[in-house]
Amino acid sequence: AEKEAAEAEALEPELLDEGGAAPLAHPLSLPPVVRDECHRVRLLLRAVRPGAVRLQALLEYAPAGGGARAETVVSAMVEAVPAVEVRCEYLFSPTRTARGSLARDEPLHLLVTASCLAPLAAGLVLHSLEVRPSLVRGQPALEAVSAGGLGARCDALLREGSEHTALFALRPCADLPAQSLGTVVASWSRAPLEPGAEPSTDGGAEGSGTEPAAALAPERSARLASPAAAALPLPPREALPFAPPASSTEAALPAVAVEPVEFDLALTVPSEGRLGALLQLQLSITNRTDALHTFRLSFSENEAFLFSGFKLQQFQLPPGFGHTAKFNLVPILSGPAQLPPLRLLCTSTNAELLDPKARRLVFVAPGGVQRNA
Repeated sequence: AEKEAAEAEALEPELLDEGGAAPLAHPLSLPPVVRDECHRVRLLLRAVRPGAVRLQALLEYAPAGGGARAETVVSAMVEAVPAVEVRCEYLFSPTRTARGSLARDEPLHLLVTASCLAPLAAGLVLHSLEVRPSLVRGQPALEAVSAGGLGARCDALLREGSEHTALFALRPCADLPAQSLGTVVASWSRAPLEPGAEPSTDGGAEGSGTEPAAALAPERSARLASPAAAALPLPPREALPFAPPASSTEAALPAVAVEPVEFDLALTVPSEGRLGALLQLQLSITNRTDALHTFRLSFSENEAFLFSGFKLQQFQLPPGFGHTAKFNLVPILSGPAQLPPLRLLCTSTNAELLDPKARRLVFVAPGGVQRNA
C-alpha cells in the first residue's frame, strides 16, 4: 500500500522554483508593496501525465500599520498534454538470427525517434538524445562502440507531427534475461512562435520535419524558452522574463535477452556490380562454444543471377575452429536486384543462424558501365 501511494504521489503535478531544481517552498514570504505596485512570483509547473490541472493561489495580507488579516483566493485550470514521444528500436544485422535476443559483445545499432506531439500553438526545440544504460552488478549493460558515444546533440526545431532520429552504435556487456537495458532521455524546450505566426506542418524535406535551431532568425532563436505545459496559450516574449531549464522525456529500451556469443558470423555482400561480371559472396563462421557442432549451408538461385559452385554444404566445427564459404554469382538483369537467399542451419541445435527474412540488394549497372561507390 505504501509503494502504491508513493507511485501515485510521483504522478501528481508539481510546482517548482524558478530554477526548476527544487519544489516550490510553501508558504512564500512576499516583500511589502505599496499602492499600484506589482509583485510577481516566478514558478514552474511540471505535469508527468496528461490531464486537467487545477491551480489555486491563496494570498494572506494585512495593512503595514497593523489591522485585521485578510485573504483572497485565485484559481485557474490548465490542461497538460503530451509534448514529445520517444520510440526505440534495435536494428539487427543480416547475420543475426531472428530469435529476439542480443549477443554479448556483438555490436548492434539502436534507432531512436523523437516525435513532436505539441499542439499547433508551439514548436519544440529538441536539444539532445541520450542513452542511459542500466547497471548490472555495478557495470553498465551497454557500451558505445563509436566516437559518437551515448549522446547525440540535435538542436532541431520540431513542429507538431514531425520527428527527429538518431542512430547509436552499442555493444551489450553482460548476459541477462529478457529486460530493458536502459532508457533514452530526450531533452527539449518549448519554442514560442512569433505573434500571429502559423506553424508549418509540411514535415520539411523528405519528411524529416526538423530544422536546426541555429538556422532560425536571430530574434526567434533568442525566444527559445519555457518547458511548461504545452496547452497554455503562448505569451509574448516580454511575458517570459526568465528562461526555465529544459524539460526531459524518458523511454525505456525494448526488453530483450542478452546471450553469450555461440558463433561469430561475418557475411560479406557486394553493394553493386556490373551486368555479366562475376560477384562473390563470402560467409565466415567461428564456433565459440565448448562443443562440436554440425552446420548445413544452402544457397538457392533466382531469376536475377547465375550461380557457380556448391548449392549445399555440410561441415563440422570443433570449439574455436572456423569455416569460410564463397559463392560466385553472375548478374543477368540490370538495376536493383535481390540476392538469392542464403540459409545457415546449426543441425546440432536446429537453430537458424541467418535471418531468413533479410533482403540483400545489389545495384547492377549495365554491361561496360561501373557505377562509382
